[in-house]
Amino acid sequence: MSTKEKQRGARVAFAWRTNATVDSNDARPRADADARAFALTRSKVHDDLNVFMTKKTSVAIVMTIFRASASEGDELERRERAVSAERARRVPDEFATVEFKNPDTRCVVCARQRAERMTDVEDDTEIEVFSAEREVVNEFMASAEVRFHRAARRYVAAGDAFATGDFIVRLLRVETGSGTYVGMILDVLYKATEDVACASVVLREFAEFASASANASGIAPGAFVASDFASACPLDVYRAPAGDLQLAISYIEALKLLLAKG
Repeated sequence: MSTKEKQRGARVAFAWRTNATVDSNDARPRADADARAFALTRSKVHDDLNVFMTKKTSVAIVMTIFRASASEGDELERRERAVSAERARRVPDEFATVEFKNPDTRCVVCARQRAERMTDVEDDTEIEVFSAEREVVNEFMASAEVRFHRAARRYVAAGDAFATGDFIVRLLRVETGSGTYVGMILDVLYKATEDVACASVVLREFAEFASASANASGIAPGAFVASDFASACPLDVYRAPAGDLQLAISYIEALKLLLAKG
């Protein structure tokens, strides 16, 4: 099956985290070394999985972080002039959109405010937005509540997708909108099931294999890791069959791990 077709299966994004201590005065060499590490890792993983004769498909995923454009007090006052106070309090100070391309383009909105209470549905003043439905996303992005939010940071994850056994693998280089290297993401889809909970052990074992390949390439020691997906997702999303919304949340969690490194 071509990797350009819509793939079904449990899918998680893993972020590469190095074990090395970073010298803050050595930022430029570190950036160069990290960019080189992606090329070495890609070559070694392809070699170990014997995918050189496999058809590869280009992948591009865009993640944009939106933040309120003024201080919290000023922002709330401005929102309240546009909408009711109750509706204004339901808007997250920060949220993310994730756009999947090649072959599909889908905009997914994930609210990030009060992450420790993302599954709390009792307090209607802390409503989150998690949606992969195009109409819902478009309505949210056009609403008065987010009128004063601006795109604060933009990240692009790009690379190749290829099939190997029961897996579809994407090894992606992540950069800022201005081209600064951020890190690499290993995106693994397991075709045998659409239940991410059931597939979690297999997916992590594959990430461990890829980590061993990366470390064998001679780069700074590290590992492909993922956040606790069960706690990152709303319960209904976590229990649902695999889909774009689960994946979008997984990518945002991986991005947070990349940005927190060092």
